[in-house]
Amino acid sequence: IDAVSPAQVLAHRITRGRPDHDLTASPAHSTGGNSRSLPTGIPQRVADRLHQLYERAADRATELGRQLADAAPEWAIQALGHVPPAEDAADRADWEQRAGVVAAHREAVGHTDPEHALPPMPGLTAPERRASYVAAWTALGRPETDLTEAEMTEGRLRIRAQAWQREQAWQPPYVDDDLRATEADLDTARQAAAVATARAAQASTAGDDELAAKWLVEADTHRQTAEAKAAAVDVLTHQAETHSLWVTHTAVTRDLADRARAEAERRGLDLATPPEDTTTATDWLAEHAAAVAAEDAWRPITDADVTDTEEADDLTTDSPAAATEDTAEPAPDHPADQPAQEPPALSGPELELATSGTAAVLAVLADRASQETAHTAAIQEDLAIQASDAGRRRRELADLDTVTTEGASSAGQDLDDNTSWDS
Repeated sequence: IDAVSPAQVLAHRITRGRPDHDLTASPAHSTGGNSRSLPTGIPQRVADRLHQLYERAADRATELGRQLADAAPEWAIQALGHVPPAEDAADRADWEQRAGVVAAHREAVGHTDPEHALPPMPGLTAPERRASYVAAWTALGRPETDLTEAEMTEGRLRIRAQAWQREQAWQPPYVDDDLRATEADLDTARQAAAVATARAAQASTAGDDELAAKWLVEADTHRQTAEAKAAAVDVLTHQAETHSLWVTHTAVTRDLADRARAEAERRGLDLATPPEDTTTATDWLAEHAAAVAAEDAWRPITDADVTDTEEADDLTTDSPAAATEDTAEPAPDHPADQPAQEPPALSGPELELATSGTAAVLAVLADRASQETAHTAAIQEDLAIQASDAGRRRRELADLDTVTTEGASSAGQDLDDNTSWDS
């Protein structure tokens, strides 16, 4: 009763796990396809009022669903498909029910976009609207896992898309196709060298030394080609492994960017286009400081701004500069000699407009701050996932180095065997 801030008391009870009440959730009841759950232990009149409000909201959602089935707006068709015919009563009723839930949220938040079903999720300052948003999200059949991106601000979606763009800046070339072609050329050159060597041996056995010499020269040419192709294969193999490691390293960033772009598309945002408002925190602080300085001329003087008379006398007596100023004549047209100007008076409508504008700005700032607070846990989870992926990638790199070393040793042994056979 004597709490200065009831909101902080409630927050403390929730976060500390000591609600200090005997309220428990009652079993959920289903009405019109919607489930509801009211706490037990509350006064009967409060429970009756909550039931009444719920019934009114459910009736309104049902009415909106019927209206949408007749009007079939573009956003409803894109999100839920075409309206089932009246002969298919079950499917039509399900379509109307889901469309009504979405339309009720649109009406509650004032979202009128003709193509996009839902606006961004409201901030933490509007828990009832966040619950309505989740209900509409579920009614649209969207996966619950995508709610993580739905809770994000436009700025955070852009940051995730930009992170993937930075990863692409150091993307190694994709050389798998070139590697396969070079390996095929290497096998062809080795086979040609073996065939030429065999024919040279056959010609030498037949006593035709000139033909044998010709086949030996051709075999040497194919062998040199094979050596060049083998060196190229080594280079391309290293490049292919580097590209594979890059794909593994950036897999999480790429997935987050894809999900961010999907959410931006649902909101009708183009992440490739810079936002209209690019004001930074530094710009905002500079404008704020300028506004404060401009208002200082009209700011009332308080007791804290007035110097004590005795201290002022002491300073005047002890300071040579002050003594000099006493004998000097005041400069003409000094601001201190000017009569004080009164701030312009605002009319009733102007004052009301300024007050309402300030309240709207404060509400927007509070909503944005609550959204950023809600994302803190998600950011920490992303960092934990990235740290886990980094450890896994280090282990995979170590295993890959071991396999590459063993494969190189085996390939060298095979090359020595082929060379001795050809010779």
